[in-house]
Amino acid sequence: MTEYNYTLTVSIVIYCNDKRELMEAVNSVLESNGVKLKLYIIDNSPTDALKNLFKDQRIEYIFNNNNIGFGAAHNIALQKAINESQYHLCLNPDIQFSSNVLKEIIGYMDIHQNIGQLLPRIIDENGNLARRQRRLLPTPFITFFRGIFKGFPFTKKTTEKYFTRFKSYDEEMPAPFLSGCFIFLRSKVIKEVGMFDERFFMYYEDVDLSRRIFAYCGNMYWPGVTITHVGHRESHRNWRLSKIHISSAIKYYNKWGWLDKERKQINNKVLSMYGK
Repeated sequence: MTEYNYTLTVSIVIYCNDKRELMEAVNSVLESNGVKLKLYIIDNSPTDALKNLFKDQRIEYIFNNNNIGFGAAHNIALQKAINESQYHLCLNPDIQFSSNVLKEIIGYMDIHQNIGQLLPRIIDENGNLARRQRRLLPTPFITFFRGIFKGFPFTKKTTEKYFTRFKSYDEEMPAPFLSGCFIFLRSKVIKEVGMFDERFFMYYEDVDLSRRIFAYCGNMYWPGVTITHVGHRESHRNWRLSKIHISSAIKYYNKWGWLDKERKQINNKVLSMYGK
């Protein structure tokens, strides 16, 4: 059996973040009960002005002096984590959670050895349930045309299936695509399927990794604990990020195929579990 230095390593990728919000995420990690952990702060900002925020000895701060992208930055930590910890969490800097959350997730993962990635229940800052937590694999229609044909019955039916709204969020459910704001991973699975694909600067790298893990062993949405996501959905308000989002989507479909028979098989497998 592999001996690890830590039960859990965590990486947070930052870029000119709001200090208060960032420290809420950092403290959520550091104040976790009963978990031997290490936290990597990977800074893609133009300067290391945020460095002085991180005083705890469990934090390793890495300044890239360049915005290398979301997945590439997390990979810096993952390259170390797969050899030094049993689990690794890629955490957004706008996530908050209570002190028991990480310990409870680790307990669940210890029991369910077939799970490679887990996502807990997510609420927003107002306590409302997030509705984009678990999904099927996206299709070109969902990505590019869902908004255009929003009022059509077919679009509504397709969207409901894609976001797995036929299943209560109070119940656990395997899903091939779990939200990228809180990516809780089994380190030995990453050794097998690989880390983030660095061709994706930002967006769709989480879809790609989640898909590979689901195909290898399994992913699980587990509402046994709850986290808070102060999500900003920047790509819906910023034309530059919207452009990156579209570019990443095209790269994803070029990689896996625009028709993609495997996607259909994976999605149908999940749907058939629930008679859909």
